[in-house]
Amino acid sequence: MLALLPILLFCLSFSLPASGNDRIFLREFKTDICTAWPDRLGKYDWSHCCVEHDLYLWAGGEFEQAKIANKRLHACVEKASTRFMANLMFFGIELGGYSPIRLKDKKFGNAWGETNTDSKLTLQEVEMLIESLELIELEDYQYLVTPFIQNLKKTNQ
Repeated sequence: MLALLPILLFCLSFSLPASGNDRIFLREFKTDICTAWPDRLGKYDWSHCCVEHDLYLWAGGEFEQAKIANKRLHACVEKASTRFMANLMFFGIELGGYSPIRLKDKKFGNAWGETNTDSKLTLQEVEMLIESLELIELEDYQYLVTPFIQNLKKTNQ
């Protein structure tokens, strides 16, 4: 029985991460604007809020950043439309977090696939995200990228 212990420890060493921050960049940024929700309604357009939210969720990092991204979305939608719409969207996002249905491309830290960890992004990881964003065209939402990058750098210092 004791002879199996070294083999078990050896096998376990491959299933555990080498350190707390072993992210592997896997996915370019993609957005469908407001997932399963209208991008605008009448005179109100909150599509830019959804793209910004998608950017923050895609980047990942500390799990607390997902909550902050949801609060940013709420504030943005409230400014772009009404408090009622902001509350409704926020409630939908919070409720969706408890759903057994998981959209592969819509989870927190999507850029890193399953390798996202609850830790700040390293400078190298932030640079990987920035380089990735430089390769895509966000059309009407390109103006969101610069403040996003600035905030990403500040948050992960």
